[in-house]
Amino acid sequence: MLSCAGADRLQTGMRGAFGKPLGTCARVNIGQVLLSVRCKNGNGHHAQEALRRAKFKFPGR
Repeated sequence: MLSCAGADRLQTGMRGAFGKPLGTCARVNIGQVLLSVRCKNGNGHHAQEALRRAKFKFPGR
């Protein structure tokens, strides 16, 4: 533990600690449907783009 000026730049403890891990998960097979979207006929391309952007937020393959 450092207590000098600039100590926050010298220590690396807890770097990247964004909360606590939870013990729950979902067992999902490859190709299994995770969610479905309903939209009006003219807005299908918006829904597809939203899902394309959201897929990068899901872990795994």
